[in-house]
Amino acid sequence: MNTTTKQTNSEQEWPHSVGLFYQQRLTEFTLEILQELTALIDVRLVRTFSQLLITLLRFRHRNNGLLLSELGEHLLSARQAPADTKRISNLLRCPHWNHTLIQKGIQAKARTFYEQLHQQGQPVLVLWPGGRCR
Repeated sequence: MNTTTKQTNSEQEWPHSVGLFYQQRLTEFTLEILQELTALIDVRLVRTFSQLLITLLRFRHRNNGLLLSELGEHLLSARQAPADTKRISNLLRCPHWNHTLIQKGIQAKARTFYEQLHQQGQPVLVLWPGGRCR
């Protein structure tokens, strides 16, 4: 038996388990944003938003952008690409939310993290875009 081509169960499962780990961390990180979105827009669009974040992280590459149709193809399956592209388009055109919801959510997470480190007496370096400090 050729040992160079044989993979153990742990080697075969490793990429999937790593992906699940990061997917879980992303879900935890965005939980409050997802809850706010749920109060503003249809839950199907919230699910699309969550799936879109995962897709962007999986397929984003600094040298290549992703077209809306490519995102739709990667969202669930290539077979559902046209429907998934339409779902993403509906999410982006939905008038009941905008980017500031995400921006405020991330800033709140950063403030909480800063306060935790500060209370523990940890030195904290904060880079604030625009050079304004609050």
